Amino acid sequence: MHSNSHASRATSLSNTNINNAVDIGHGWTSVSLTPKSLLGSVMGTLARSDTNHWTITSQGQKRDRKHQRCRIPLVSTPTMLLIEGPKFSGFDFTPGVSTGYEALGEPFYINNRRILLASKQDPLEPRDGEVDLEEEPLSHTSKTAKSVWDCSIVMSKYLEALSLKHAGFWNDKRLIELGAGQGLSSFSAAALGAEVVITDVDTAVPSLQQGAQLNGLSEPQVRVQALDWMNHTQGIQEASKLPLHYILASDVIWVDFLIAPLVNTIAQLMQVSKERRDSLLDEDNTRSEDATPPVLILAHQSRSARCDSMFFDSLDALGLQRKKIRLDGHDIDEDSVDLDPKYRKSNLAIWKVWRE
Repeated sequence: MHSNSHASRATSLSNTNINNAVDIGHGWTSVSLTPKSLLGSVMGTLARSDTNHWTITSQGQKRDRKHQRCRIPLVSTPTMLLIEGPKFSGFDFTPGVSTGYEALGEPFYINNRRILLASKQDPLEPRDGEVDLEEEPLSHTSKTAKSVWDCSIVMSKYLEALSLKHAGFWNDKRLIELGAGQGLSSFSAAALGAEVVITDVDTAVPSLQQGAQLNGLSEPQVRVQALDWMNHTQGIQEASKLPLHYILASDVIWVDFLIAPLVNTIAQLMQVSKERRDSLLDEDNTRSEDATPPVLILAHQSRSARCDSMFFDSLDALGLQRKKIRLDGHDIDEDSVDLDPKYRKSNLAIWKVWRE
């Protein structure tokens, strides 16, 4: 956590709503509070101080702002969303070899291939732990693309485990990843032989393009494009030029206002890709064997019961089927795997979602 010479101060907040709380890595959490005139947007670490309060220790972006330490009554925060930081933070995704310093962490390998990621820090943007107090909530959510979240680690290792179970499983499969962030799951899928369309908001595209270059990936195997769930029509048509087999999504369910756009994007991708497949007929005028809609593989860490319910209820409303995939070595079906226990978390699961 950053520090400066200003003293901390304690403020007791009552009748205060937290609109959203977004973790941006390194134990920092972005929290939007109302009324805005009272505190505005706060970024900091959250800890439970007693039965009835949470404590936020935060620091604003500008140097002349003081540290703020706030105790917030739980009874006044029905929409509070606390974002747990990454557990698997000991991996080194940086290119090159450090000299004169301790190693940054353990290299991350998929299919015996080291996966590299672009720098998470844009020198033109505030550093982690800093935020403009007037920033809109949606810009807070885009900051999550700068962190490597546990779901992407587990997703990558699941894809690898499935390939070990079914040799060459991902060869010639076409995938799209939604909300790719740093692109770890996509680069891992590509290392396993898949063709991948990597998508996120437009501000994340340069970093994803750099990551593709670092991993020696280029078109046609890997393509990076912007796909905004809020305005996805053109992006979906562009991403679905060829029929898709799978949709990947890792840790994309954490703020309620993005759930409906996300589900709508998933449904549209399934529909458009199915239409493309339906147009591909065998010579005997029968439907191709892969004329089914793409399957969603979702790595999900439960963060909010309300958001979870909203998401899964939305899938049910669309008539989509789903199952939680076994990762504990119980070989109950073709999707189950024996995932290394160090990549398992009690509140993180891999889901398969499909349309029959």
